[in-house]
Amino acid sequence: MTADGRFAVTGGIWSYAVVRDVHTGRVIRVLDGHERGVHGCALTPDGRFLLTPNTDGLRLWELDWELDARDAADWDDGAARFLAAFLRRHGPLWTTKDFDGLLCRLQDVGYGWLRADGVRAQLHRMAAHRADS
Repeated sequence: MTADGRFAVTGGIWSYAVVRDVHTGRVIRVLDGHERGVHGCALTPDGRFLLTPNTDGLRLWELDWELDARDAADWDDGAARFLAAFLRRHGPLWTTKDFDGLLCRLQDVGYGWLRADGVRAQLHRMAAHRADS
């Protein structure tokens, strides 16, 4: 956690290192330099550097704190490819559990600031467009 308590770094052996806003849980940055997840992390006291180890070795990150947490939004076109992949896998008959998994995936890739209702609405629009095509 950063000294000011605003941000925390999370990760695991099956995921990337992720910088999150502590108060909202939103993903601020995904640090995807390790192919096999991270086995831990150490943040310098000033919050400027992060060290992440895994079976590939150590990685030193210089963190850019000029970029702040994004405000929540209903949609961002950059996330469309993840919804398209979701629809290819699940089709229009996805479950709540499937949708929750999609939201987790969006968080993991840096779209954790998208509102669930906005993502759901976009997913329905994309599914309807696929059905019309």
